[in-house]
Amino acid sequence: MKLDELILNQTTRASLERILVNPPHSLLVAGETGTGKETLAQALCCQLLNMNSLDQSPYSLQVWPDGSTFTIEQVREITRFLKLKTTGRTGIRRALILHNCEKMNHVSQNGLLKTLEEPPADTIIVLSVTQTKALKATIRSRAQLINVLPLPLESATDYFKTKGHALNDINRAYLLSNGAIGLMSALLEDKQHPFYKQIDEAKKICQMSAFDKLTIVDGLSKDRDKVIWLLDALQRIAKAGLHHAVANSANEAANRWRRQLSAVHKAQGYMTHNPNLKLLLSDLFLQM
Repeated sequence: MKLDELILNQTTRASLERILVNPPHSLLVAGETGTGKETLAQALCCQLLNMNSLDQSPYSLQVWPDGSTFTIEQVREITRFLKLKTTGRTGIRRALILHNCEKMNHVSQNGLLKTLEEPPADTIIVLSVTQTKALKATIRSRAQLINVLPLPLESATDYFKTKGHALNDINRAYLLSNGAIGLMSALLEDKQHPFYKQIDEAKKICQMSAFDKLTIVDGLSKDRDKVIWLLDALQRIAKAGLHHAVANSANEAANRWRRQLSAVHKAQGYMTHNPNLKLLLSDLFLQM
């Protein structure tokens, strides 16, 4: 896919156009889950390499975390790839994309830092990340930042209306996705997408009685990643519910959604301190 075919926030597009004129050797692509960071990084590198697909080039490499982090072997693979000699006379002849870099541990970040300190002159290294603070400050300082911003509601509405979606469905998907194009597409067009399933399961939990919520705490608390996505989904649902209630002057419902949103924010804050997940979920569900 080419960059001009992507549905992008205009501020993000303007930043991309400047990068194409004067590409850096290291680029940090940051944005919320579902904003299209992966597609954007791929399209950018395709354009810089003058390729329709990165699969066509022996001088492109994409690396995703192996499970919860990047392994030492993956870091070695990156090192070997960057030592290959490229052919041609264009400035950028090789592209390395590292996806979900927030999952890099201390060791792999140190390995990456060594590469960023002296990047090959013919190479662009693109780091995709949801939270820039997950990376060392020394890594952030060596990469040019581009923020993949959410779409304005008007742009998202125009795009999805041309695909035959009803205005109410578009508005609901926009609120739940915070304007992230990938997540909107999942909610509107792909019921098998993990995000659709996460939102659907979180909605079911919201509708449970307090007793029923507490009966599922033990199972949920065994999977930290599942708790993280559940809190994210509950936050999105509470925000959308609050927006709808305020728009319809439903004060009682608005207060209820505010309480739930506050409880979820509190739980998300505790997640950074490695809490007892069973106690965290029990407390949250009792407040919902």
